[in-house]
Amino acid sequence: MSDYDLRDSLDRTGFDYTVGEEPIENLGWKIKKATGNEVVIEHPTGATVHLRQRKPEGGDLPFRTVRVTDSAEEHQLAEGDWIDRVLTPALAYMRGYSERDEA
Repeated sequence: MSDYDLRDSLDRTGFDYTVGEEPIENLGWKIKKATGNEVVIEHPTGATVHLRQRKPEGGDLPFRTVRVTDSAEEHQLAEGDWIDRVLTPALAYMRGYSERDEA
């Protein structure tokens, strides 16, 4: 994997991005796509979480974004904020969505 492979960051956090696997315990979310620049996590109801990495033209370093189906916006984040501001909220969103869906 390259120095800027999104999956490498997920590996370091223990986030399982294997296609077809559930990234968190038994909540119905499955990894639909996993590349060096995008991981898509999908719920059976159609809700999705997109973790993306993009390299701007003329830029040396990529930036990362997160988007969920409930939002029309992507939020750009600094590398240092990746775990605290992306993975933790994404997992919380997935847990909350699954709990809401079961009710």
